[in-house]
Amino acid sequence: MDYRAGHPDEITLHHELRDSLNSSLTNRNFFVWINVRPTGDAKQFSNLNGMASKIESWLSDLDPDAVEEGDLPKLPLHDDAASVEITALPRKAEVRDHRAAEIVGNPWPVLVGWG
Repeated sequence: MDYRAGHPDEITLHHELRDSLNSSLTNRNFFVWINVRPTGDAKQFSNLNGMASKIESWLSDLDPDAVEEGDLPKLPLHDDAASVEITALPRKAEVRDHRAAEIVGNPWPVLVGWG
C-alpha cells in the first residue's frame, strides 16, 4: 500500500513544528498532538517562537485533571505556511513532576494510504 501526505509540504512542516515544540515547550502536564494543514503560501513557518509561546501560555491555563476524555482542549493557530490545530493530552499525575523527553505525541503526520 502506498502512503502519502495530503500535501507535498505536510511532512516537512509537521517535522519543523514538532522539533520546535519538543525543544521549546516546558509544560509538564500535557503532551500535544499537532495537526498541520499546509496552505501552499510558504514552505516554512514564519514565527515558530511565537507559536510555541502561545501554546505554552495556553497549556499553562489548562487543568489536566479537569479535561474530559471526549472533549480534549484544542488550540487553532494560523501561519502563512499552514493552519495548525494543537490538541492537549493530559499526562498521568504520577509523571507530571518532570518534563517528557518528547512533548509532541505524534512525531509523524497521519498519512493516507490506498492501493
